[in-house]
Amino acid sequence: MSIKKLIEVIVFDLGGVIVNVNFKSPLGVLFDNSGAPGNTIRDDSNISKLTRQYDKGEISARDFHERIIEHLGIELSFDEFRRASNEAIEPGDSGMDNLVKTLSTKYQLAILSNTNPVHFEHIKENYPIIGLFEHISVSFEIGAIKPDAEAYEKLMLATSKSPSQHLFIDDRIENISAAREIGMDGIHYKSIEGLKAELIKMGIDV
Repeated sequence: MSIKKLIEVIVFDLGGVIVNVNFKSPLGVLFDNSGAPGNTIRDDSNISKLTRQYDKGEISARDFHERIIEHLGIELSFDEFRRASNEAIEPGDSGMDNLVKTLSTKYQLAILSNTNPVHFEHIKENYPIIGLFEHISVSFEIGAIKPDAEAYEKLMLATSKSPSQHLFIDDRIENISAAREIGMDGIHYKSIEGLKAELIKMGIDV
């Protein structure tokens, strides 16, 4: 006889779920972790290394800015870098805010996201829906990046819940696979309609 898992915490990714990232914006390509083919900048091992260090909080925003402009051979002030970087952040899919509000009335909500301090500060200032999340684990603060197991373990330290009590929603299948490996339920986010359908299948009212 199967025992239905009791979900107590619904965990959302930020980029690609709560907000969207425009990889065609001036600096959006630097933050493209979609794994899409043909991304020549992200194929640059130096850029990839710097971005990982930045997202893990190993280097500051100013250090990242200085190393990036040196590597790319461009002139860009820190303020210009910050503005151009944040142009990559765009509103999430229509209906996402209402869905989050609905879920917040019955579940603890959490964020587990690979992001950097410039993007996260911009999101907090411009997307008040973030205030509904009780637990926020962002890579540059916790020093761990999905799909590394450490990122999920640090989230569970924050929520004080077992893996089976978490439902994780992310737009990257490898992050969902990693969550499932440690015992979490997961939904691969592709659209707001698809997400609602999956939640309903799990007995979660939307």
